[in-house]
Amino acid sequence: MIDVDFSSLRRAAERKDQEILPGGGRRAYLSALDRGVTADPGLACGIVIRRGTPILNVVQVGAARRMVEVGCDHLDGCWRYVWADSGEVIAPVGDVAGVVRVLARELAAGRGRR
Repeated sequence: MIDVDFSSLRRAAERKDQEILPGGGRRAYLSALDRGVTADPGLACGIVIRRGTPILNVVQVGAARRMVEVGCDHLDGCWRYVWADSGEVIAPVGDVAGVVRVLARELAAGRGRR
């Protein structure tokens, strides 16, 4: 019997589908978050491509060895910012300021990967 993880296959298919949605959603929303993060003097960030998908790396100024990575996925009919490593939803894309606060709080608490 072959054990297949259908949830990972579904997520991969959703990501591929998202890349062809009109308006370049993922990249545009990550760019908006990039602008929101750079407005916070305590944070720095940059968009990178990981496995063919853009994500936003965010660091706390003065502690650049620790970072969080944010993705953007089209889930249940709307775009949402998600933690890139887990896919867990942070907030809808319309709440850039709220996401920036969450990122700042997580980094200030010492969370994030090294």
